[in-house]
Amino acid sequence: MQDSWYGAADVAYIRQTFVTLETAADRGGLTRQQAVGAVALGYLPKPSYRVAGEDWVPNDYLALWRAADEQGERIGGLFRERLAAAHQSAYGRPMPAAEGERAWRDYLSGDYGVCLWVVSPESIVRKGWLIEHIQHEVRTRWAGPVPQRAEAQERSEVLAALVRELDALERPFAAGDRLRFGGPSSRDIHVTGVRALLNLA
Repeated sequence: MQDSWYGAADVAYIRQTFVTLETAADRGGLTRQQAVGAVALGYLPKPSYRVAGEDWVPNDYLALWRAADEQGERIGGLFRERLAAAHQSAYGRPMPAAEGERAWRDYLSGDYGVCLWVVSPESIVRKGWLIEHIQHEVRTRWAGPVPQRAEAQERSEVLAALVRELDALERPFAAGDRLRFGGPSSRDIHVTGVRALLNLA
């Protein structure tokens, strides 16, 4: 995280929609030092941003901490259990172990806080499911046979609904996030881009 990636408008957005690590810790009955220690131990995610000399985290930063009864050693197991259950529900099959471990590492990186309004195992799985289905609908539209008018309308409505749900799930992102992550955001590609390409509402 570098201040140089983020301009004045980005800093204003971060201040409006995130809280400082100190504020989040205080709300959860922790000191900032305790929160920093939990991050170092791999119990809490790293801050999503560091701008204006402060560490910034989502408002629900301690949600999993509280769900684990504030026992840091339980958080990883609880995250994996909920992630696996959400994956089973969404896909009808068990989650590969490697995928679960990757999601846990990504959670601890703080990057999900940049992307999601609600940072939970369930929203992480839902985001992935939505993107997969949006990609499938777009590929089908371009690569498959030309559908009849009624079918085309139905598929457009399905795609529009998927895009609307992803739109509601994801944050707007800061402009500097494109520099930080080296390219367009998932919102740029799967919400804004798809709407523009297919003229969706």
